[in-house]
This record gives sequence, C-alpha cells and structure tokens, in this order.
Amino acid sequence: THIHPSTSREWMPVMGQIGRLDRNVNSKRITKTAAAAGQAVYTKSLFHEGWARLRSITGKERFMSGREIAERSYRFVLRYVEGLTEEMIVEYEGEDYDIIGISPWGQYRNRRYVEISCERREETGVKG
Repeated sequence: THIHPSTSREWMPVMGQIGRLDRNVNSKRITKTAAAAGQAVYTKSLFHEGWARLRSITGKERFMSGREIAERSYRFVLRYVEGLTEEMIVEYEGEDYDIIGISPWGQYRNRRYVEISCERREETGVKG
C-alpha cells in the first residue's frame, strides 16, 4: 500500500530526509490494574524505541479551574510502527506526552513513515 506524502513541502520528498531522524523517542503502553485497596494502578511498558524527526513545537498557557495550565505540543515523524495507537504515550527527553493523532506521512524505498502529534499539559501555578 502506498501512503501519499503530506502536502507540507518541508518533508517532500521523503528522500533525503532520513538523516533528520535524530531524536530518540519511546512509545509506551499504559496498563490499568486494580490494587488490593481498589485504587487504579497505571503501569507503563515499552512498546517501541526508535528515532524520529521533531517537526514542530508549540506552547501556550491558559487558565482552567483557577489554575494556570501550560500546554506543549510536539509532532514527530518516524518510521511506521505496526500497532501504534492513540491510547499509548510517547516519552521524549524524559517526559511523557499523550498521543493525540497518528497520520500517514510518506514512503521511501518501501519504508513507510507516520507523523505523531503529541501534547503535554502541566499545572504551572494557582491563579491570583
């Protein structure tokens, strides 16, 4: 199956961009189990470790429920990984990011690529 490249000229053609896969990223599964006392326990396990290209970073701050929230968004392009889903997380530079989207990116020499959109939210303080 051929995956058509994105309309972005930044990564077209995919050929010649392979050396830009210079960021180490891990995708991890999150497993929820119940502890003896009934609380939910979440466990992270490595699903895939590989190299990606960091395409963009955005950041913004807003107030929600009286708290200041900082949001950071990243987009990575990496070789296609069978089984990667939006229920997983991406670990980059020691921090965990929610996967909010996975899109086909292109193909070069029978290797397919995907773009993963990720987001991290952090409370930065109390309003007022």
